[in-house]
This record gives sequence, structure tokens and C-alpha cells, in this order.
Amino acid sequence: MNKASDLKQMSYRDSQSNIELFSGLLRARKQFGASKTALIDGDERKLTYNDLVRAAFALGAALKKGTKAGETIGIMLPTGAAAIIGFMLFSLMGAFQP
Repeated sequence: MNKASDLKQMSYRDSQSNIELFSGLLRARKQFGASKTALIDGDERKLTYNDLVRAAFALGAALKKGTKAGETIGIMLPTGAAAIIGFMLFSLMGAFQP
């Protein structure tokens, strides 16, 4: 593909705006490929779609060990990949509230 077709494929579509964040990640992973770079952090670390999905599940497993069902939790992280992974986790759990 060339850059113009890549941009067109990635452009905003209103029909895709009403989905959960994590569902959108899974959809993008399927559309663009699990091993495709999805995020480049400020320190130039590249994360694939699979990396983001795995990290969200790993963070969720860690939080589950230290929390009870229905408990309110928050995560304070610097900007970058960790913050994105945190948002994905909350979306996965159905618990995202800005």
C-alpha cells in the first residue's frame, strides 16, 4: 500500500465511532494485522496491536489480585504507552469513566 491509501484506510468513519475502546483495538488488530505497530511511545518504543492487548490483560490480572468485585480503582500513570494500556484495561473491564 502507499501512504495515501494507508491514510484513507485509517481515516475517521462515523459508523465506527460508537464502539468501546477495547473493541476498537481488537477490530484494528484484525484489520491491520496483530504484529503491525499500533503505538510508538515517546521513547521510541514500538508496540504492536498484540502487545497492547496482552498488556491490557496482564494489567487486568494484576489488578484483579489486589481488588474486590465492584471496588472503585484508578490508575495514575505518566503519558505514553502505560496510559494507553490503562485506558484499554478500563475499556476491557467496562469500567472507563473519564
